[in-house]
Amino acid sequence: MLKPHGRLAFCTIFTAQGLSAADRRLALRLRPLSVSWHNLPQRELLARAGFVHVRETDLTAEFLRIARLMVESQIRHADGLRPLKPPGDFDRDLKSHIQEVPLIERGVMRRALFVAERP
Repeated sequence: MLKPHGRLAFCTIFTAQGLSAADRRLALRLRPLSVSWHNLPQRELLARAGFVHVRETDLTAEFLRIARLMVESQIRHADGLRPLKPPGDFDRDLKSHIQEVPLIERGVMRRALFVAERP
């Protein structure tokens, strides 16, 4: 439980607002397990939970950079990584990561740091 004026900070991956139905379905199918899928903007969810002074810092550019590096690394080291997962899992996961990059590039999937205060 946060004390009065205590702050909450977290990073999250989420789908952008105003997506077409097709983009939303694709983002939700490919999303990392940690991505937020709510229809409400993160700021509104925090406000409904009683938080004030909500600040959002967009981290999507860094998210994209890391996603590209992750795909490149997985491809480069595929022979060593593939045996570490159950059969088929490495290739399934790599395909999903490859498909996520254009979604991040188009702004369908975003990452941000949120800081909010309890009144």
